[in-house]
Amino acid sequence: MNAPAHGGESGSAPPEKESLVPIAVLCVLLMVELAALLVLNDGYLMYTLDDPYIHLALAENLLDGHFGLNLAEVSAPSSSILWPFLLAPFTALGLVEWVPLVLNSLCAILTLLVIQRAFTLALRPGSDVKMKGAVVLATVLAIPACNLVGLVFTGMEHSLQVLLAVLVAHGVLVAGQQGRAPRWLLVAIVVGPLVRYENAALSASALLWLWWSGERGRALACAGLMTLCIGAYSFLLHSLGLHPLPTSVLAKSAAVAPEGGLKSILYGLYHNLSSTPGLLMSLAVVALLATGCSPRRSEVERRTALCFGAGLLLHLVVGRFGWYSRYEIYAWSAGLLIIVFLWAQPLRAWILGQSLFKTAIVGLLVVGIGCREYVIGLANNALASNNVYQQHFSMHRFLTEFWAEPVAVNDLGWAAFQNDQYVLDLWGLASLEALEARQNNTDAAWVGPLAQEHGIRAAMIYDKWFPGLPAGWRRVGELKMGGPRVTPADNVVAFYATDPAHLSELEARLKEFEAVLPPGSSFVFEEPAGD
Repeated sequence: MNAPAHGGESGSAPPEKESLVPIAVLCVLLMVELAALLVLNDGYLMYTLDDPYIHLALAENLLDGHFGLNLAEVSAPSSSILWPFLLAPFTALGLVEWVPLVLNSLCAILTLLVIQRAFTLALRPGSDVKMKGAVVLATVLAIPACNLVGLVFTGMEHSLQVLLAVLVAHGVLVAGQQGRAPRWLLVAIVVGPLVRYENAALSASALLWLWWSGERGRALACAGLMTLCIGAYSFLLHSLGLHPLPTSVLAKSAAVAPEGGLKSILYGLYHNLSSTPGLLMSLAVVALLATGCSPRRSEVERRTALCFGAGLLLHLVVGRFGWYSRYEIYAWSAGLLIIVFLWAQPLRAWILGQSLFKTAIVGLLVVGIGCREYVIGLANNALASNNVYQQHFSMHRFLTEFWAEPVAVNDLGWAAFQNDQYVLDLWGLASLEALEARQNNTDAAWVGPLAQEHGIRAAMIYDKWFPGLPAGWRRVGELKMGGPRVTPADNVVAFYATDPAHLSELEARLKEFEAVLPPGSSFVFEEPAGD
């Protein structure tokens, strides 16, 4: 192993005691957000997306020994291997909807602790009061910069994903100081891709770092175990008659989707670079690769910069950005720790030359401008939750309290959660048949035979997603969401009878349903067709 970076200081010194101020700030923000959304949603806990309810619905059936959302068929709608299995033991409880909030809050707190330790390792405050204050300030600013609060209220696996990502980054930094990788780094490398496939980019970065550092046996062991776990899951899917990858991955990833290819990847790269987070990450990639090529840097620093620069570049090229600031955040959070560590000396010198107040103002400006999408998301979480309450939860109530029959939808979560009736997912996350039909056709005529095959008499969809619906479908009306739209794809969900013979019955059920709509929502019935 080479000499440790950062002037040869050893990581064997006892760790400095972390301040509890960042954790207190995070907890206050979480409680304020929770109180705000409970007030807006008449006391109901609603996540900011419909997607977490896909995981909860799958977890319900996993506990009963069935793999899929509909009891009549198997499916793999989850973008995470482990997350539904983590939720499954809790589905027997009456308040399972609260479990993701609790798990994500714990992950966010642990993530902030790891970030604080990484900043302490980089800036080495020692007994200097100003530097100690700077570490606390930087850790507090990491809350919005890494979207820690927003991820909690998505109800999905991203809080755990980010925790594992920062553990990988911090673990490599610790290994560079101590001369040997800690065991928990090896665990994070293996488990990361099992929580989200994208974490394989960071795991590959860390494995390359280990190999380059001479720990080749450990690198091979981790790579083998990680490949074995992912391969075993793919084999399970294949043995069930499914694609080796989850349908959610096939539907969203340009790298593996059937219609993907170089053109699709280049279009995705252009889209990524057009976004503020994508531009920010591209600057991080340039900074890391430039540092990795600098002869003035130590070998450990160059190795760290090149390995993680390659990992971030991989996400920039084939990964996705956005969808309520959750797709790229794992790579950005890990990259942030690496960049702060590599540029700690000039950063430390600048901080020592300023007042802590000026440092705070500059830090707020940098986060507010560079990470403005995450800051805006922090302000919009309660509104996004209310969107789900008005739209997706209302659809769930109609299905479970007024319709109680099979239905076709394009947003699957609340429609399938705590609903024993068959739900046909026209977007294809829970139906490989629907996914292939949607990807291979230019209009939506294919939905007619598929709906008929599954005995579907009603559909709830976004019109703009399905141009060219079957001629026999009759539009009954539309569910309109009040207030500003944050996360749903549209303010309006159209309700269809799949056959004119079902029109009057569906209309009658919808008139009963209209009486229980939450404040802000409304249902507008279609005007009768003229003679």
